[in-house]
Amino acid sequence: LKNFSVYDKTNKSIIFSAGRIEIKLNILRSIAERQIMLAKIKVSDSKFSIVREENGNFYLGGSTSMDSELLQRLFYHESLFLTSKEISFFDKSSSKKSLISNFKFKTQVGHGDTVINGEAQLSDPRIGKIRFKIKPSNEIKINDFTGQINIWLSGLDSSLLTKKTSLLNSRLDQHELELL
Repeated sequence: LKNFSVYDKTNKSIIFSAGRIEIKLNILRSIAERQIMLAKIKVSDSKFSIVREENGNFYLGGSTSMDSELLQRLFYHESLFLTSKEISFFDKSSSKKSLISNFKFKTQVGHGDTVINGEAQLSDPRIGKIRFKIKPSNEIKINDFTGQINIWLSGLDSSLLTKKTSLLNSRLDQHELELL
């Protein structure tokens, strides 16, 4: 699919678009399970914005909620790749806007384990590049996550480590912090 768009409920605003979407079918599994089974989803040049409400919930800009069932199916998909040149992020609790660029996101599912890897450039030049690896303990819930999150930052001003970030805020239980 080329130039794919998803509109809000009123069909007036685009809340997500992609320059290209590639979908590969798993034909043998589709026949065995008598339903369409996807082997790989690749979304390239996507455009969207993310809003964090004051209560901590996340939404796609222009929508009123994140469809957690759809996201869960995508996150648990055997192979999902998503790239975006630019994502705007708005935190309503702090009224801060940020820009995330060169975003890459990849999920891999195998033997009952899900691993999500990604990287991005952040708009704040003091932070630079971020890479992350997420291993959920059980089902993925956007607003109630349990599992392991690894974050690597390059080009970071070390004084920023002592400040709260609007993205993590007080919802993060920090059990272990390792500085190398």
